[in-house]
Amino acid sequence: TAFPNLLPVGQITTESFSFTDYGAWYLAGYSSDDGIRMLWRLQCNQWLPVAEKTISNIEASGNDMFVFGISE
Repeated sequence: TAFPNLLPVGQITTESFSFTDYGAWYLAGYSSDDGIRMLWRLQCNQWLPVAEKTISNIEASGNDMFVFGISE
């Protein structure tokens, strides 16, 4: 059985995360490698960047239609 990477590549500091009823995971944080703050979505064992933004809190809707975030 193959498991997805638990975090995106690099030394990631997680600031917020959320998941939907359909198993989609969203993670907001930054990499110590470059300090760029990002929002990622886990899809099919791969973390996909969604936004390059400082986000302090995220919430995904249960039906996976919306992701809400608080940004500075």
